[in-house]
Amino acid sequence: MPADGETLGVGLPHRFNVEHNGGGLSISWHLPRWVAAPVALFAGTWSAFLIAFYRGLLAGDAPTPVLVAPAVHVVVGVGLVYFLVVALVNRTTVRVGQGEITVRRGPLPWPGNRTLQAADLAQLFCVERSGSKGGSTYAVMARLRSGREVTLVSGLREDRQARFLEQELEKHLRIDDQPVAGELPG
Repeated sequence: MPADGETLGVGLPHRFNVEHNGGGLSISWHLPRWVAAPVALFAGTWSAFLIAFYRGLLAGDAPTPVLVAPAVHVVVGVGLVYFLVVALVNRTTVRVGQGEITVRRGPLPWPGNRTLQAADLAQLFCVERSGSKGGSTYAVMARLRSGREVTLVSGLREDRQARFLEQELEKHLRIDDQPVAGELPG
């Protein structure tokens, strides 16, 4: 049996932390900090433009409809800043214990939190998802005993991260790895 942090196949990815505690398993990670740099640059430029734009409108005593019309741009700017903060502070944690598998992203709210009953899991597998700009991300999927498939974790930047999660969760839950149509090859 491997020691904590060691695996039988895929090695521990960078920025991943594994803890075995009281019969449970916890795997957590954060986005690479460099992800925030281009967002910070874009959000700063976007915000500076909006501030200058509104300053000009307010100095010119613009009517209310002209001030409200570009409000969607302000919402986008706020969303960019929120994503920037999330990228800097949030962690994703997958826990197995007390008959459940939970995924939590936080401390700031972000989509992807879920809880599944461990007894409902039939198989875990990894898939590749093509991005709109040609890049790929990876997800760990769960096939339930009912036959339904649900996304357990998505947005992983490397196939190795997805494979590591699948491997460790299946090992902990004693799920025999079986091939699934559409999963990552290998």
